[in-house]
Amino acid sequence: MWLLFQKRKIVLQMHQRKIYDEECLKIDNSEKYTLNKQLFESISKSLNEAETKEEIDGVDTKYTLNKAVIWVQHNLHHLRFMLFVFIRL
Repeated sequence: MWLLFQKRKIVLQMHQRKIYDEECLKIDNSEKYTLNKQLFESISKSLNEAETKEEIDGVDTKYTLNKAVIWVQHNLHHLRFMLFVFIRL
């Protein structure tokens, strides 16, 4: 069972790293880069410290939730901009 947890941690770490690298390529300012780096480091630290299935699931859930919040914030910014342009027409 321990081996399965370790394997899952490794797969999650590889996935987090891939997403982090992809996000870094899209980032256009240093503030977003810093926030992305802090998130990646926090998730990596939590995954390294996780020892049970529940802890690993918790880290995965927190990461997924955080990425969802960032996605919503990003898209709300675009929606506000589109509404502003539309209203000005």
